Amino acid sequence: MPHCTTTTRLLFAKKKGLVNNFNSEVCAMGFYDLNCFKNLDIKKLAICNPEKSVIKNALELNYLTFFDIDGFKKKKKKSFDHTIVNITKSRKETFFYIALAFFITKIEGMIIITGDKKLGIDFYLRKIRSITNLIFFSKSHGKISFIEKKKFIPEEIKNWKNYGKYRKICSNFYTLPGCFSEKKIDEGSNLLAKSFSNKLYGNVVDLGAGWGYLSAKALENNNKIKQISLVESNLNSIKCAKINVPSCKAKFYWKDIEEECLSIKNCDHVIMNPPFHKGKEFIHSLILVFLKTAKEILSKKGTLWMVHNKQLIYENSINELFPNYKYIDISENYKIIKAIKNN
Repeated sequence: MPHCTTTTRLLFAKKKGLVNNFNSEVCAMGFYDLNCFKNLDIKKLAICNPEKSVIKNALELNYLTFFDIDGFKKKKKKSFDHTIVNITKSRKETFFYIALAFFITKIEGMIIITGDKKLGIDFYLRKIRSITNLIFFSKSHGKISFIEKKKFIPEEIKNWKNYGKYRKICSNFYTLPGCFSEKKIDEGSNLLAKSFSNKLYGNVVDLGAGWGYLSAKALENNNKIKQISLVESNLNSIKCAKINVPSCKAKFYWKDIEEECLSIKNCDHVIMNPPFHKGKEFIHSLILVFLKTAKEILSKKGTLWMVHNKQLIYENSINELFPNYKYIDISENYKIIKAIKNN
C-alpha cells in the first residue's frame, strides 16, 4: 500500500538523519489517519485529537491518548522528545497545536510541523520563521519543518496557546477551534432552524450536533419538545454543546455513528446538518451513514429535517432510504429537506 504524504515526509526526515529514528517518546497532534505512523517504528506514541474514532483507533494500536474512550481526561506525560504537528483546516486549532508543542517538548527536543500546500503549510512556516529558527523541506505536495526546542518560548507563540480557549460568538454561543463553524453560525444550520420552528415535538435527536446550535434553536422555538439528544463525534464540540444547550431536556452522546450504534429508538424527529468531510478528505458515504442512522432511530411516520449544500448531489441516497421526501426550501447555497419515515 502506498505511503500517505505525511508518512513519506517523515520517512524522508529519518533518512536525512533529522530525527533519531523516533526511538523516544513522541506526541502527534492534528492527525486523523493513524496509518501514517505504522512504518515509522515509533516506540512510544501519544495521540492528541478530539475525534472519537481517532481515539478509539489509537487505543486499539496501543498508543497513548489524552482522553479515554468515555471522554475523561487522562493523566498525561508532561514532556516529549518529539512533537509532530499536522496542520488542520482550522487556523486557530493549528496555531494552538503549535504553541502546545512548544510547551510539551523537552528542551533540545524536536518540534516537527508538516502539512499539505493546499491546507496552507507555507503560511504557517512563514509565520514561525519570522519568530524563531527552523529548517524545512518540500516533499509530497507539502512541506515538513524542524524546530529545536529552546529554553525560552517566544512570546507570540505563547499567545497562540490562548486559541485553545472557549470563544464567544454571536453573543450567545461558545465554540472551540476545530469545531464545525467555529467563527459564526452556519448559514445552512440557520435556514434549517427556521424551517422546523414550531414544528418539533416529543423526542428529538440532533445527529452531528456540533457545538449545539440546532438543538439550542429547537428548544427555543418548539415548546412541545420533551427531550433532545445531541449526538456528536468531536469531543470539543460536545463540551461546547453542554455550555450552549444548558436545558434539562438535553442529553449528550459522544458517539461516532460510523462505528457505534445508538441506543436511541422511536424518536419523533431527527434534525441534522451532516458532515461531508473527515479531516481534509471529502467522503460522500458519510451522508448514507447519517441517513441510515436517522431511519433506524425514527419512529414510523417520524420526520427527518436536513440541510445540505446545494452543489452536493444527494437525491439518490435520500430517495433510497426516505422516498417520501420533499425540498421545503432552496436557497442560493442550500437545500432543506423534510422526509417522513414510511416503515
